[in-house]
Order: sequence, then structure tokens, then C-alpha cells
Amino acid sequence: MIVNRARNKTAALVAALAVALSTLVVAPPASAAVSQEVTTAVAGGFRVDGARIRQSPDTTSSILGLGYTSQSANVRCIVPRPHFSSMIYLTNNATGVTGYVLADYVWHNGSSLPGC
Repeated sequence: MIVNRARNKTAALVAALAVALSTLVVAPPASAAVSQEVTTAVAGGFRVDGARIRQSPDTTSSILGLGYTSQSANVRCIVPRPHFSSMIYLTNNATGVTGYVLADYVWHNGSSLPGC
């Protein structure tokens, strides 16, 4: 009888934990977050074939997709990186992939981009 009560309590705790974890919302790391103020985009594209579109503005972050010179992009903002090439936040119009690309590999219409 005592064993059954312990099992019931354990089962109830596991169920409650599962519900709590399923509703947990995890925010992206600050480095990956883009300001909500950046709503406009300018036309652009890729200077090289195989430009890596990354999850965050870091060359070691996950690659989400690739950009090619035949594809256009909506360019949104730039992330300056001291001692490294800046990264541009964009959406590849051909694939719908959104992420960061080294600025050297992207062209855009317009003189300057807002910061991300």
C-alpha cells in the first residue's frame, strides 16, 4: 500500500514536471536576438556562391543555409564585430532562410544599414 502511494506521488510529480517543461519558453541568446525596431529591409544579394547563413553573428554558430550569387536577399541590419568582419542579418528570398552572413559576402542597396 505504501509502495503504491509512493508510485502515485512519483507519477504525479513526473506528469507535473512534463507539463511545466512543455510550457517553458526559452529565449534566444542575446547575441542572436535582433532588435524589434529593425523592421525595414533593403534589397541585396550574395557576392559569392555558398555564403554561409548562420544562426547568430559568430562564424562558429550553426549554419542554417547557403546563399548564392543568383539569389536575392532582404538585408535588415549589421552587427559590427571589433577585430573581425561585420555580419549582416538578412533573409534569403529564394529559400526563406534568415540569419547572419559575413558582410564581405553581401551587397545591398543603400548607403548604410542600421545596427541590429
